[in-house]
Amino acid sequence: MADYTPPTASDLLADFFNQIFGGIEDWYTNLYTNLTSVSAKRWIRMGVIVGTYLLVIRPLLDMFFRWSFDKKQTKEKQKKEEQQAAFGAEGKTAKVSPNSLRGPGKVLGEVETDDEDTVKESGKSTGVPEMGKSARKRQKKQMKEAAKNAGVTTDGMTEEELLELLDWSESDEEK
Repeated sequence: MADYTPPTASDLLADFFNQIFGGIEDWYTNLYTNLTSVSAKRWIRMGVIVGTYLLVIRPLLDMFFRWSFDKKQTKEKQKKEEQQAAFGAEGKTAKVSPNSLRGPGKVLGEVETDDEDTVKESGKSTGVPEMGKSARKRQKKQMKEAAKNAGVTTDGMTEEELLELLDWSESDEEK
């Protein structure tokens, strides 16, 4: 009986890559021989087939699918109109709006923001905070205060005075 030795990982990896590269090589040689051995008559035939598809068949398919989609849409629209007519809701509006039933406060899906900061030039609220006139004023005021208090600490001392208090040099200790 012969001893069986399982293949190693390197043998399996080499076989895997040999099969992949062999397949690519076969594909390339087949493509090259098929393209070089094709006669002019076959090239013309292929051009006619592709041209016919692009210029005739594809637009017809597109028209057919548009027609079927439009037909479906008109059926749905007609069905909806019939339901509204049967319900008697043509031109009528609800006496009570859903927002009034929810009570005062936020509308469903509404984002809570400052109205002044969210108003655009058109006057509509977007829910996205933008710098309005009052926000710019507040920022300008804060910048002035920060520039004014830049050198003063919280105790009213300047940074130089604070450093003098914290500076313990040997010359000061000797005195």
